[in-house]
Amino acid sequence: MDYRTDNNPRGINFLVSHLGDDKPGYLTAKQAEEEVEPTKFALETRKEYPYTTPRETWMSYAYLKTANTKLATGTEEFVDRRLRLASARFGIDDDLVEVDALVAEFKKEAAASQPMRKYALTIERGEESHNMYPVNSKAELRNSMSHIQNADALPIEWMKQACVALVDKAEEMGVSRNEIPEKVLQLGVRREPNFEKAAMVARNRGMFVKDREIVELYKEIVKSAAADDESQINRYIELWTDLDRAEGIKSYGKGIADPYTAFLSGEESVYIDKIASENVFLMNTLIPTEAFLNTKQFVHEKFSKKAAESIISWIDEHGHDGVALSRKLNELPLDSQRDLAQLLVKRA
Repeated sequence: MDYRTDNNPRGINFLVSHLGDDKPGYLTAKQAEEEVEPTKFALETRKEYPYTTPRETWMSYAYLKTANTKLATGTEEFVDRRLRLASARFGIDDDLVEVDALVAEFKKEAAASQPMRKYALTIERGEESHNMYPVNSKAELRNSMSHIQNADALPIEWMKQACVALVDKAEEMGVSRNEIPEKVLQLGVRREPNFEKAAMVARNRGMFVKDREIVELYKEIVKSAAADDESQINRYIELWTDLDRAEGIKSYGKGIADPYTAFLSGEESVYIDKIASENVFLMNTLIPTEAFLNTKQFVHEKFSKKAAESIISWIDEHGHDGVALSRKLNELPLDSQRDLAQLLVKRA
């Protein structure tokens, strides 16, 4: 395809519009009408990119630079060279320089007008970004899940990141979990830590690692993770992953559990979040948020005016958010927390 067969050469339209009155005289409508059938082509085998006249040369060059031609790199360079030689013979080199000056602006505007494509994984390498596993439709999502299921060479950190994104997107698009491949589901579902499972996997590493001291290191990583704040768990997963690589374990399966599966095999996080949002944790007791509805009379009867006003204002503001309400109610004195918990347990 070239400018003669493309029904909507957006790039050429953009260039001509931006050049305005400064566009070359050979680009007028009259010149276009008088154009004869071309006899010279930069891509002779396909009779594309004509350069018989200055107008043909300019139009071919502008199309080459602004359209998604999908030509092989060597072929594109060959066509570019032929068109530049033709421009030199016609004395229109400066006109092509003007085209080059506007191409970057056109591409920027074209990119901004395109909907942002989404991917499950983006890898940064220096100044370049590589997008993998598109998720812009259910068909793309299913195809990406199928491909990553067999991507054994992908580093486990990237595999985890992609699988989480794929499962999240499946939930968003209403794709059943029955359609999600086992490996994607295993790595992609957000789960709470399970240190008992991690300790068992650490012991089982002895089947693949001969050095007993290294096996003890795996066990120590689990112990340290269990003793630390859960927000730091990824740090211990990274330590485990580095140790695996040092021991030559770079892929998983066939009885070798990956670090993420080892540590994160507890309840689904969304389930835990649901419980937390629907319940208030007060005096080591889980109380449904529903128990706090219509409590104003009871609170006023049980507490001082100041305490009652605080409690009621917190319930009004956070009554549907168990986590936030728990945080506020735990600011009360312990005896007030106990009295409120007893009151609500009776009403629950």
